[in-house]
Amino acid sequence: MEKRFKDCYFRREGDVVVLGNSRIERAWTIEGKDLSTIRFLDKRTGWDWAKGESPESAITTHDGLMFLDIVESVTAEIVETPISEPCLQVRFEGPQWAKCFELFPKVPAIRAWLELWLEWDLHLSNLGYTRVEELSLDLEGATMSAVELHDLTDVTNHLATVREFDRAGSLVGNNVFIENARGEGVFAYKESPVPNSQLYPVYYDFQATEYGIAGIGSGFHNLPAGQTRRTYAFTIGVYSGGRDGGILALKEYQAARYKLQPERDYIIAANSWGDFHTDINEANILAEIEAAAELGIESVAVDAGWTPNVMGGDPDPVKFPNGFAPICRRAKELGVKLELWMVPTRLDGALLKDHPDWVARTNNLVPCDLQPSYGGVMLTGIELCNPECYRFMKDYFLRFADERFERFKMDTFQCDGFDTLEGDLYDHYEALRRLMHELTVERPGLTFTQDSTRTNRPIYDYYMDYGIIFLENRYQRLPLEANGRYLPWKTLRNLWQMAPYIPPQKLNMELSNDEEGYSPEYLLATVMFANPLFWESLAAISEESKKALKPLIAKYKEHRSAIYAGHIFPLGEIPDGMAWTGFQSHDPKTNSGYLIVYREDNPEPSYRFHPKFLTQPTRFESVSDDSPAFTCERPEEGIDVTLAERRTYRLYRYSSRA
Repeated sequence: MEKRFKDCYFRREGDVVVLGNSRIERAWTIEGKDLSTIRFLDKRTGWDWAKGESPESAITTHDGLMFLDIVESVTAEIVETPISEPCLQVRFEGPQWAKCFELFPKVPAIRAWLELWLEWDLHLSNLGYTRVEELSLDLEGATMSAVELHDLTDVTNHLATVREFDRAGSLVGNNVFIENARGEGVFAYKESPVPNSQLYPVYYDFQATEYGIAGIGSGFHNLPAGQTRRTYAFTIGVYSGGRDGGILALKEYQAARYKLQPERDYIIAANSWGDFHTDINEANILAEIEAAAELGIESVAVDAGWTPNVMGGDPDPVKFPNGFAPICRRAKELGVKLELWMVPTRLDGALLKDHPDWVARTNNLVPCDLQPSYGGVMLTGIELCNPECYRFMKDYFLRFADERFERFKMDTFQCDGFDTLEGDLYDHYEALRRLMHELTVERPGLTFTQDSTRTNRPIYDYYMDYGIIFLENRYQRLPLEANGRYLPWKTLRNLWQMAPYIPPQKLNMELSNDEEGYSPEYLLATVMFANPLFWESLAAISEESKKALKPLIAKYKEHRSAIYAGHIFPLGEIPDGMAWTGFQSHDPKTNSGYLIVYREDNPEPSYRFHPKFLTQPTRFESVSDDSPAFTCERPEEGIDVTLAERRTYRLYRYSSRA
């Protein structure tokens, strides 16, 4: 029994099952019909991390642990989806469970999840602590680090916490790196919301000892009779080359798992919320479209305030007396995309009078989500588990998609509030996923900008499957000391913190033009390794700033695809307003890439940067100014960069000899 896809392969030889590619190989035994891993091989180093036989998974119930015994079938198939690159999938199935694995070509990591079903209800159990993925590995003497990502970005400028451990423990975080003295390691990645926002929080996400690692958390507590539930996915991979090698391996996996679609994901966008708030109308949106076309900006948002119902109604007849037809027509003429603000989990309570069964209610019939909103409207959480309500919301999106809105800014509210008569937290969470999936399948090219400024949202779980992440709101009108005050170094800092763990190509990062003391070019440059978002009225940008921005936007577009083709790493010092800092986009296939360096308000005119993965003579050429090109014979020792003025930047393109 054998299956192949590019460099991926699956084979079964008696009781041994093997899944591998050119980078990694994992083997299981199903002798006695118990599933157990017996090999976990890094094919670049030749090191087999497996130590004995692994327990594989342990399902926690009120009766104790249930292990994956009685393997009834093993199947393999090539899987293609709209959200990931094609992969080879292997499925082990038992009487009440399935464990699935996915392997992408040339990726040194294997993704796993469980599917569970029963013929009876399993309520108030301990399923949340299920060990979805458990491997017995030789980790003696290894050091460990856990990376916890944070949401609620409107009130914090600390978006990633890295904790280092020199001994075993229960670890909190989305990522774990475990490394031996040779710089070889194993990384693990939990595809879930951030730890404090998981639907059913657990005290830890991983357990790691010198004997192995386990990924903890199913994403649900209960298992209704006749329903199949799928756990969070856990990915475990191998690497060498120290921590940088581990982050590169994670990024190689993410590039395959979260398929980048240039025509969908690469965007220079604008949203006037930072200036207009809800005071939008036909005239000022038309002006934004005109300004976007002039500057070369690719998308304009119609944010909250477009309907008097806040959500669920028609365009405001006072603000948009002709509906959206004029702005859609003009945007099409000028080649500008349109984005519409939507709340898929709420409607104006007044609209629900004819549909009381659409109101999301707890078991004692109390509405589970009521929120006063703009203009005195009471927004009410809706029952997406009700088929008619779900159909209404889906058709509502399709209505505006058919009017030529290609992008939707999703302001999903707290998912942990929807434990209702028709579905628990898991059911509602999956209904939201299904809504976005069906919309993108039925309208190819449709995409979502996912707001991560609140807590209890899917964010780094499935949000990246269907578009990019709107990371934060920042405003110029706030006091300088406020967390939400826009300052270029704060935005740069947040991107710098996130870049190792979340692909910057999947992040929407804001700039506000005409920030005192900064050039327009510098402000745009701070977010050029993500998806730039002009968080302001484009029509209000001064003519002087437009003159400076237009050629830079055009130059950026020339290089954007090549920048995004690489894996993006932070360089230099963490931004704090006084640092030398930057980013590197490295393409290991061509040993080439880009460097962007920033001199913040630092008194020193020069700084030595240490680019990653470059060990051969490398030529650096500026594409942002006329500074001379140079060749660095030993780039691993660093390159010296001089910027004569504070608050300036330079963008380099580099190529290294093989």
